[in-house]
Amino acid sequence: RLCVVGEGPEASSLTQQVERHGIEREVELRDFVPAAVLDQKMAEATLVVQPSAREGYGMVVVEAAAHGVPVVVAEAPDNAAAELVASGENGLVSAATPAALAEAILAVCRDGAVSRGSASAWYARNRERLSIESSFAILLKAITA
Repeated sequence: RLCVVGEGPEASSLTQQVERHGIEREVELRDFVPAAVLDQKMAEATLVVQPSAREGYGMVVVEAAAHGVPVVVAEAPDNAAAELVASGENGLVSAATPAALAEAILAVCRDGAVSRGSASAWYARNRERLSIESSFAILLKAITA
């Protein structure tokens, strides 16, 4: 089962493709959802896929890891989310093509519980460094230097 959350420039095209292929029962398309719903969806997920070529920070990677959920992200020059993925630990970084993303998704699905465990371990090792407090301390140091 696939759940797509959010609405981007491809939302209309995605809806049309789901309808054309008759996979409405397998694919759940959601606009933006309340934080509690997103939190529940993420906790239940086998993996999170962030295929965007442009991502300013990649908070979804941190949020997924906090739930012990591995991620698949697209490698692209403007995708900062890829910098947060240690391939094989908290997910995989994939070439930004449909075939490569599909292979990465299948690889994480085949790995199952090992990926969840390693994503949790990655988060435990990195949560302090990625905290809002740590980010503010870095910013404060940069602007007062």
